[in-house]
Amino acid sequence: MLKPMPRNRTRQSTTQSKPRGKATMITAEDFKRRRLALGYETQKKCAEAFGVSLATIRAWEQGQRKVLPWAAKFLACLEERKILEDKVTDYESSS
Repeated sequence: MLKPMPRNRTRQSTTQSKPRGKATMITAEDFKRRRLALGYETQKKCAEAFGVSLATIRAWEQGQRKVLPWAAKFLACLEERKILEDKVTDYESSS
């Protein structure tokens, strides 16, 4: 169970922003290339995996809208997962 916050705790000023990680920007062509490399043969399959509409994936790949930073990071996570799975498969097949 969560404990309530003490009342004497001061709030952070909303004018001070915490430094965040570097924004992840990728191009439309890069998104499409990476999508295909991950095995999402269709935009529809990619949209389902990302939890966005098909129109959003189309807009990203046609350069009509910028790929959102969270989507670029999610893409990078999927790529890392694929690399790790490939390493495990290689290890298991060599044993």
